[in-house]
Amino acid sequence: MSVADYMTPRLVVVSPKTTISVAVELMKKNAIHRLPVMAGNRMVGLITHGIIQRAMPSQATSLSVYELNYLLTY
Repeated sequence: MSVADYMTPRLVVVSPKTTISVAVELMKKNAIHRLPVMAGNRMVGLITHGIIQRAMPSQATSLSVYELNYLLTY
């Protein structure tokens, strides 16, 4: 058994300048929880659903979804 038996053949990646909202949409659309961050042909990082969740405000926040999106975009 090798890594090839478990790897994803069609890799979905983002660039360092990709917004968090775009990354979240890509994860949802492709049913994945991790995105390699690529600068050219070089992997420079990894963003995960868990990292994004920990960076988000608490569910108890009084901010609306629109306010949160605005704050995360800029």
